[in-house]
Amino acid sequence: MLGSAIQHESSKNGWRLLFWILGLTALIEAVTCVMRFGLQLESTRDTASLLSWFTFGYRIHHGYIGLLLTIAALIARRGLTSAKRGAIAKHAPSSRQQKNSKHQSNGAGRSTEVTSNARWTDVALVVGLALLASDVIHHFLVLWPVTGSPQFDFVYPPAD
Repeated sequence: MLGSAIQHESSKNGWRLLFWILGLTALIEAVTCVMRFGLQLESTRDTASLLSWFTFGYRIHHGYIGLLLTIAALIARRGLTSAKRGAIAKHAPSSRQQKNSKHQSNGAGRSTEVTSNARWTDVALVVGLALLASDVIHHFLVLWPVTGSPQFDFVYPPAD
């Protein structure tokens, strides 16, 4: 019974995360399109003098940051899953304790800490995947058809 409840909650959480990822992706892409087409900004042209010295001439796409954030969130979630299993096993009352006790322990302490940290990993996962998806969409589904080039440069062009 506990297993099916956890699986159901996990499924609900997965849909909720997907909703937030898609919504944030759309928002980031909308802001990116307004800056690119509305304000006529081009990152290669308009940030080269400001950022190229800091990045040693390499372009840092927001998808790179999203990829790193996603990897970190997945690693943290894996660690939290192990910690949560340990916290549940440690704080779960035995069947005898459940029968004899009017109040059931909610496993306060470590398990609430694990829950709080799980929320942060969910936020990191949503933001990371949204940044990554937005960058891919922007370069390959927006810029390439509209401008004829994906403009996915790895380095800033040499100064004129």
